[in-house]
Amino acid sequence: MIEVPRIIAHRGSSGRAPENTLHAMRLAVHEDGAGGLELDLQRSADGEVIVLHDLGLERTTDGHGRADALELSQLRELDAGYHFTNGEFRGQGLRIPTLREVLQAFPSTWLSLDLKQGDPLTERATVDLLREFGRSQDLVVSAESPAAARRLHRLAPELPRFVHRRGVLDFWIRCRLRFFAGWSAPGQSLQIPTRVRGIDLSGKSLIRAAHRQNMRVIYWTVNEPELAAQLLARGADGIITDWPSRMHPGTE
Repeated sequence: MIEVPRIIAHRGSSGRAPENTLHAMRLAVHEDGAGGLELDLQRSADGEVIVLHDLGLERTTDGHGRADALELSQLRELDAGYHFTNGEFRGQGLRIPTLREVLQAFPSTWLSLDLKQGDPLTERATVDLLREFGRSQDLVVSAESPAAARRLHRLAPELPRFVHRRGVLDFWIRCRLRFFAGWSAPGQSLQIPTRVRGIDLSGKSLIRAAHRQNMRVIYWTVNEPELAAQLLARGADGIITDWPSRMHPGTE
C-alpha cells in the first residue's frame, strides 16, 4: 500500500490562517507538525493551475465572480486573507497560490490534490506539472466527478489516487454485502468523513476491509483530538484537520 502521513493539514493550517494560502501551508508543515497537505485545485482563464477550493471568489477573497474567468495576473491582485476571522490577515499580502509555487515550496511534503472543476485542461496541466517536478508517489490525486477521475487515471496511471465519492458508496455497499469478488479498487486511498447521510464510516470493519483491498483510509475533517485518537486507534491511516497542532499530545 502507499504511504500516507498520520496528520494532514486541511488546506494548510486553515484554523489558524486563510485556507489554501502558502502562509497556512508553511504554518502546517513548519510549525504545526503536519506530515502532509490537502489542497484544492482550480484553473485560471489563462490555464494556470491555482490552489483554491471554491470556483467563486467571494468566500475567501475580496474578489467577485468565477476564478476561471480571470487570468492569473488578475487573480494575483486579490486579497486571499480578506475574509478570515476578524480581518487580521487583510492587507497582509496573502495571494491565491499556483500549484507550481506549492511544488517549489514543498518539494518533499506529501500532498492530496483535489481537482474541483472536472475539466480536461486542468487535469492535463496538473499532470504536466507533477511530472515536471518528479512527483509521482508522495501524493494522491483525484477529481470530484467519476468521469474526471477516470480521465485523470487514463492520463497518468502512475499517480496514486483517492476514490471518488461514487466509488466510496460502492465500497460501502460491498462492505455491507461482504462481496468483493472480481472487484478492483478504483484508487489507493479512501478519503472520507466519519459519517455521511446517516451512514457511519468510522468502524473498524470498514477500515479493515479497505486494508484488505490495499487502500489506505484517511478521515476528514477531524478537529477533535479525542476523535482523531480514536480513529487512529481503530486503524485509520491518516487524519485531515484544520488544526494539525491540536492533534499532537501536549500541544494546543
